[in-house]
Amino acid sequence: MPKRLTRRGVDLTGYNSVERVDDMEAARSALGYRSISLISESAGTRTAMIYSWRHPQSLNRSVMLAVNPPHHYLYRRAHHGCADRAVLGPVRAGP
Repeated sequence: MPKRLTRRGVDLTGYNSVERVDDMEAARSALGYRSISLISESAGTRTAMIYSWRHPQSLNRSVMLAVNPPHHYLYRRAHHGCADRAVLGPVRAGP
């Protein structure tokens, strides 16, 4: 699928956590909201963390459930006894 998309001119390098957060900020601004509140769970908490680092002035509050912190990429399935690796790049610390 990536080759099909790049042949159509889609820039796949723009699809990462930082780009996603900046798109959220652009949507917040376009909608005219002074600030937003976020609720996130699991891997979504990474997006919420990055949003709070990049746009703290736009965040009213953030609730994170089942937080999956940066650099915690190994997940164990106790009932299967195997490990799954998430395909996620490292998240840089805030400012």
